[in-house]
Amino acid sequence: FTMICGATMDKSRSTKEAVIAYLLETNGKADDMIMVGDTAFDVIGAKAHGISTIGVSWGYGTVEDMEKAGAAAIAHNTHELLSLLEDKCPSCNFL
Repeated sequence: FTMICGATMDKSRSTKEAVIAYLLETNGKADDMIMVGDTAFDVIGAKAHGISTIGVSWGYGTVEDMEKAGAAAIAHNTHELLSLLEDKCPSCNFL
């Protein structure tokens, strides 16, 4: 990964919208990003900014909600996640 980003401990960046805005400010290219999320809120937030999402089934949200929200794919384990990341980003270098 070039960058992994999330909420900050001081809560200056505490919403999905703020995290995505930060990523876009620092990277500037939504087409070079993939959201990996575990809720429909991750999918919805990323989609609003033109970012594709791979949902993971082992988090807080449901697969059905992520699919309804428009997740590009759902991974059920880390091996599937890696395969999906490689498929969605062939130019990325994953170890």
